[in-house]
Amino acid sequence: MALACLFIPSFELAVNLSQHTDFIDEIIPPIALCDPDTEEIIDVTFSARQFGILPHQTYTQAFATYPQLRIIEINKVLTQTMSEKFTLIAQEISPVVEKVSSGFVLMDLKGMDTYFGGVQLLADKIFSLSEAWASTIMGNRINQSAKPLLQAHLGIADKRLTAQLAAFYGKPGVLNYIEQRAAVKFLAVLPIELLPLPPDVIERLLLLQITTVGQFTALSRSTVESQFGSIGGHAWLAGKNRDTEYLRSNIFEDEKIFDEIQLLSPISDLTVLKIFTRNLLAQLLQKLKVKNSLLVRIKIAFETDTGKLYFFEKLLKVPTSSLTQIWLTISHHIDRIKYAEPISLLRIELLEFINQTGYQLSLFEMSRQRQQQLIDTAEHLRMRYGYPALLQIKEVSRWHRLPEKQFALADYLT
Repeated sequence: MALACLFIPSFELAVNLSQHTDFIDEIIPPIALCDPDTEEIIDVTFSARQFGILPHQTYTQAFATYPQLRIIEINKVLTQTMSEKFTLIAQEISPVVEKVSSGFVLMDLKGMDTYFGGVQLLADKIFSLSEAWASTIMGNRINQSAKPLLQAHLGIADKRLTAQLAAFYGKPGVLNYIEQRAAVKFLAVLPIELLPLPPDVIERLLLLQITTVGQFTALSRSTVESQFGSIGGHAWLAGKNRDTEYLRSNIFEDEKIFDEIQLLSPISDLTVLKIFTRNLLAQLLQKLKVKNSLLVRIKIAFETDTGKLYFFEKLLKVPTSSLTQIWLTISHHIDRIKYAEPISLLRIELLEFINQTGYQLSLFEMSRQRQQQLIDTAEHLRMRYGYPALLQIKEVSRWHRLPEKQFALADYLT
């Protein structure tokens, strides 16, 4: 036991569906979760899929397929908050956590079985935390039809891909533990599309009647790599439960400086909003100066009363604590935000800051500097050894009929 995968298949749909109490049927009707800004469908319920409604369709395409389709707008603030709380489940179990997407995390379980007392006890702990997380969303709402959608899948295996597929094919609320000796047999019957291969490679394999992972791994590794390169070799190792890809922890608990303003009345005027943003930024920079630090990365977010979230992050080329310089860098990003509703909350986070600074040379200045370094090195070597030690290829005769006569080695200083 080394890795665990914890995920909820339709995370965004389940979180937003749980907030609607106007339908209490046990069978969830055809519903689509949409982004009103792009007019694109994010996810749909199972009953909607039966009518041909699929994610990434537009409103027009969806209603043309099924006019009775019900639309729910995504609450981005709620979704982001619940995603962060869901990640805390994995962080409470393991110190090494990789967040793949919302409601999809991987955990390193080395030594955790000893701490929790076994695989099943560890799984019980994870499921109890996930149930507590789901209860915070549902509360005392009458609508309980969305609760099954909030049940987590858990897969445990010794390799990354095997753990993910164990979770995908496991039942909600039930541990799917794939032991090392049974991993190859488990992977062999799965479709070839699940391997980490590009679509064109998958299409080519299907044309060759290779439809399962077992048929793919039945080929020799040298044969696969000769046809598909290192990508094919990596997929072959993954299909054999022998891949060496480890988790890349992307969750950091760095200190942050942040503040927010709850506006008394929502603002739709961009000019007024920029004034509030600049004033709040000035207050945060005062805290940064007390720490004697310079800003590296900043995040600015705007929220509406209905839960819509608009934000951007900016990485500064040169660390600074100057309000003027930072504002010149981020002000045009605020102008590009197209919000459909008035803003009710403003939040600024100083994500990264340091107490040292440096300046990046321009491309042309670096080129001149390197050229001078090469000249100084060539002169030093010629004086030390008495003959040119650094040579360069120079064109002698471009149109000579013999290629070896077209170029010659010459002293770098000539």
